[in-house]
Amino acid sequence: MGEWSFAFGAFIGSIAWLYQKAWERRGQRSAIYEKIVRLLPSITLAGLDVEKLDQMLEEGRVLWLHAPDDVVLAFQSWMATIQNGDAFNEPRLKDEFLAKMRHDLTFRAAVIPRFWTTRMGAGDFPVLHARK
Repeated sequence: MGEWSFAFGAFIGSIAWLYQKAWERRGQRSAIYEKIVRLLPSITLAGLDVEKLDQMLEEGRVLWLHAPDDVVLAFQSWMATIQNGDAFNEPRLKDEFLAKMRHDLTFRAAVIPRFWTTRMGAGDFPVLHARK
């Protein structure tokens, strides 16, 4: 009986550790998302601040390390519309990006973390710059 209780305790401890790490990563993502949201008012095609856009792109590169694929891809799509001057799709893609960030910070996403899942690979990380 002692062996099973030890194994069960180790299993529960492992699960708790994994969730603690997932919660810490959620906190990291939350801090990055807050920085991005603070920069949003200056990142529109109508009134583009190049310095703020550079800051936004820098935060977006940090997303590559911490955010799930859907958030990274939504960010890249939104930035592509800004780079291409696509005023028609820019507001919709910005809203989709914000929705993906909000979904990633939900309680459900924290309780059911996405461990070890990524579909992005080489060539999926374009480095954009506001200044030439």
